[in-house]
Amino acid sequence: MTVGDEAPVYQADFGRVGFAICFDVNFPSVWQRLADEGAEIVLWPSAYSAGTSLQAHAINHHYYIATATGARDSIVYDITGEQILYETSPDINVSRITLDLDRGIYHENFNLQKRDKLLKEHAADVEQEKWMRREAWFVLKVKRPGVSARALARQYGLEELRDYLDRSRREIDRMRGWIFPEESRAAAKHRD
Repeated sequence: MTVGDEAPVYQADFGRVGFAICFDVNFPSVWQRLADEGAEIVLWPSAYSAGTSLQAHAINHHYYIATATGARDSIVYDITGEQILYETSPDINVSRITLDLDRGIYHENFNLQKRDKLLKEHAADVEQEKWMRREAWFVLKVKRPGVSARALARQYGLEELRDYLDRSRREIDRMRGWIFPEESRAAAKHRD
């Protein structure tokens, strides 16, 4: 076994899937790279459950995390870090859950007027599912099949939280004169 230097994300028919394994929970750079590669859900097989560490990665990177562990439990965290499934069994645990990968999370900054216009003009299509007042975030989801909440949000110029935070971090780091190797790799990758 050798240590890898990538955190690949794969396009599945239902969305973009990333993988992290067991002790990877302790390396924030793995989880950041999965976000940088556009993961919408991260699957995490492990010998143990990791407690709230995974919850922190879900809320920091705004993707779902689904686990399968040797502790015979299954946990799923949503894009807001909320635990939406916890099941355990003394034998083999098989869990089933339907995830809405079209839900989008947004910061209030620069998005409120656009959100209000979207919700007014597409009241039958999209709703604000959650408002996280202390974080100044909100979650949009679709109300009916055949419509994409995230696509409509992009059409109205809303910037998803992950993109907003990444853009802000890059700009602030640039002003500080900070350059990080992973950002250099990502920048080079996007230039190619």
